[in-house]
Amino acid sequence: MKFCFITTLHMSSHASMKRSLGMAPELIARGHAITLVMHDHPENHLYADKMLGVECIFVPVGGTMAERRWKSRFLAGRAFDVIVYNSLCWRNAVRKRGRCESALALMEHCELESSNKNTPLVRRLAQSVLEWWSLFAFDGHICASRYLLDLMKRRAFFFNLSRLIFWSPYAVDSAVAEEIPVSAPAEERKLIFHVGTVAKNYGCLFMLDGLKALHGRRQDWYARFIGKGRDLDEARRRVDDLGLQDHVVFEGYVNEGLMRTQLAQARVFLSHLNDTEQDWARCPSKLYYYMAKGKPIVTSMVGENRVALGNSGFYYKPDDAGDFARAVEEALDAAPRWAPSYTAASVTWTRRTEEFLRELPIVIAQKT
Repeated sequence: MKFCFITTLHMSSHASMKRSLGMAPELIARGHAITLVMHDHPENHLYADKMLGVECIFVPVGGTMAERRWKSRFLAGRAFDVIVYNSLCWRNAVRKRGRCESALALMEHCELESSNKNTPLVRRLAQSVLEWWSLFAFDGHICASRYLLDLMKRRAFFFNLSRLIFWSPYAVDSAVAEEIPVSAPAEERKLIFHVGTVAKNYGCLFMLDGLKALHGRRQDWYARFIGKGRDLDEARRRVDDLGLQDHVVFEGYVNEGLMRTQLAQARVFLSHLNDTEQDWARCPSKLYYYMAKGKPIVTSMVGENRVALGNSGFYYKPDDAGDFARAVEEALDAAPRWAPSYTAASVTWTRRTEEFLRELPIVIAQKT
């Protein structure tokens, strides 16, 4: 079959691209033809150079409406069997037409932006309109979280719509999962590691309060936070205010190679989710990097983290810094002898691609 992945922006600013980058090589290996549409951006060119056998088409950088018009013209002139839109956003609000009229159009939902109370009300309302419109505009829907799966199914049922809506969370490349496990260095201090956007609503300040509580119990640890975000400077100031300079560092953005090296060195991983609709709906992509390493993950019993980890998570109450410290301490002590109930192979794009291809005949049957 001929697949076309429609993306927008670039990986550093729009992480939902990872589905297309992860699944394209897997589909190529199974004999399918892949076209990847993405912004004409230096970072995307670096990824394109690594995508052997994939046709990469670069969209001229411009405004939202210009990008939509360009994508519409492109799809009208090409024939594909399946079109996958990575991420529901206005830049990807493009209906199939022309030579693509008969293609199967699938929209990926990776978050519920209308539930983000940190964004202006007008934007939330606009995103809500887009979410409801997408239900009617596409033949099928890929949901990165169970919460989104249930929500989309309820909405389709309400309107008596025949749509296949299936669950497919994020994953990691097989190369990451197949890396030989590395024991954490026998250092005097144990590494606690977090990768993700540095933002208050993603828990960066809460985790610092929890680490301050942990510091009161023991000092045989240090923590690294990898990633950028709008609250990075404030988080660094909070480290100083809490007196954690010798234990916590926010390193900002680092390349994937360095991130993977630090992942291998970590004793414990952190993945905070708040008890909000926004966090119940989203799928933390770095969780699967953690899972592939087979080391303890400290998190709250919320959303996709609860689904993915099951009984293998080290859980805390999402609003209790003291309970966070307790969970981290338990994970630090358990790490040398602990083993999860899941396997690294279960969180790879190889597995996700196999599941995706099994769903396609069902979607096509419903469409016809």
